[in-house]
Amino acid sequence: MKKIILFFLCTSFFTIACDNEGDESSVMIRQSPEVLLSMYIGSPSGGKEVLKTDSAQLIFKYFNYNSSLYSGMSVEFHGGMITYINNNIKMVSQYEFVGDSLFAYKSDGSKIFIACGSTEELYLAQSFCRYPGLNHDGTEDSTYITTNTSLVDVDKALELSKYNALTDMSSGSDSLVWLNVRYIFK
Repeated sequence: MKKIILFFLCTSFFTIACDNEGDESSVMIRQSPEVLLSMYIGSPSGGKEVLKTDSAQLIFKYFNYNSSLYSGMSVEFHGGMITYINNNIKMVSQYEFVGDSLFAYKSDGSKIFIACGSTEELYLAQSFCRYPGLNHDGTEDSTYITTNTSLVDVDKALELSKYNALTDMSSGSDSLVWLNVRYIFK
């Protein structure tokens, strides 16, 4: 009799375990952001990379970014649905990845962008770029900020600035500085 009960209990647990397969949940909470500051300075032979660092002291010398951005955000995948919480706003809906971009469906059927990545790791990006130029207020420094898109590299920084190529950075006063921040959810 004990063997029959034990067999029944084992079979029941096995059946329950199999029923839950594929219905796993993964919660993603934001980790400390990854930051990288890059700087190019002009020279007679063109722009040269002089700095690539994650030093907070140097980063805040050039840019003021919010390291606690997205700290109130979490994402949970469960049974083909997503639970998205951002600053006390909670949304449970179907989701879709388009390329590496995660979208959730609003009640009206439209999509809302959540983050980039996969169900194992998501990220949001923010980039800043500074270069000599004329601001709207007449000052001699321009700053470009982008959020939730691809990160800035030297080609994108040149495209944003007044320089067409690194060879255009021929004066010691020429500079190009950018910061990439990735807010990672695991």
